[in-house]
Amino acid sequence: MNINLLSDNNDFKHEIFIESLKEANDQINDLQVKLDDYKWLDNALIERTHLLDKRDRELNCIFKLIETIKKNKNNYNNVFQLIANIIPEGFQNPELMSVLLKIKNLTFNSVNFSQSSNYHLSKKNDKNGNEITLQVFLNDKNNMNNFFLSEEINLINHILDLLCLILGK
Repeated sequence: MNINLLSDNNDFKHEIFIESLKEANDQINDLQVKLDDYKWLDNALIERTHLLDKRDRELNCIFKLIETIKKNKNNYNNVFQLIANIIPEGFQNPELMSVLLKIKNLTFNSVNFSQSSNYHLSKKNDKNGNEITLQVFLNDKNNMNNFFLSEEINLINHILDLLCLILGK
């Protein structure tokens, strides 16, 4: 009789063990779903932070340009040279950027100016018909970042608009 009791007891323990394993498996599955959600949120946060960082660089560049113009409004040659030096700060890799700014018959180069085959060139005319040329060079010898972001091209065009406003006065 003891054998039957032990057998019944073992079956009961076995059922409890199986039920515990099922509950543990359900908890693991729930945790995996939560972990996947956290990974997605983490990746989304990283992407948004990266986008905000790009916008921050562009906005800081524009604000710095405006402040420079306000502080140096009586010395256009100085302001254009300062602008050429500030422009690279608005790009994703400022250390790889250099600028060539041509206004009328004057040329302004950024600090550590270096031409490369990878550049973006934009031109506009002010109200007086003076051509303004802004050429931004990407000097990436490793060819890791051999493109301009669309936001960077927009920044170049906005800077040209700003320069046209300055010269139009």
